[in-house]
Amino acid sequence: MIPDEREWLVQERATRVERGSGESLDADATGTAYLLIARALREPIEVKLADDFAVRVASLAVSRSSELAVDSRIERYLLWVLGAVFAVAAVTVCVLYGQTWFGPTLDLIGPVTKPDLKWRLALSACVGVSWLSDWMRNPAGHPAQTLA
Repeated sequence: MIPDEREWLVQERATRVERGSGESLDADATGTAYLLIARALREPIEVKLADDFAVRVASLAVSRSSELAVDSRIERYLLWVLGAVFAVAAVTVCVLYGQTWFGPTLDLIGPVTKPDLKWRLALSACVGVSWLSDWMRNPAGHPAQTLA
């Protein structure tokens, strides 16, 4: 018998003895220790909370939520300011450098707006292979389960 298994059996026997099963416990120190632990676990824990405990916890929660509200107002204000600065910077860059990069950008976007037949076929093949691999993993039609 494995030593851990023996210890587990002693723990179980101590629990049964404490529940009043009529079994006898070995007189060794481990069994006695586990009997004391089982006895302590059977007794309810005496919790002494103050009479105004709930009131104090509620007031603490209210004070914390008001602090968070102040922080969120400041953060919201700073985000608006940051967004405005970013918009002004974007407009400034477009006005200053727009003529030099707007034309080449349109030339780059042009082939994307009119895709060739081979790109359409490649996209269709990728979507088909992805669908087929998902179907082969889960042929019953059930949605795939993730380990998230």
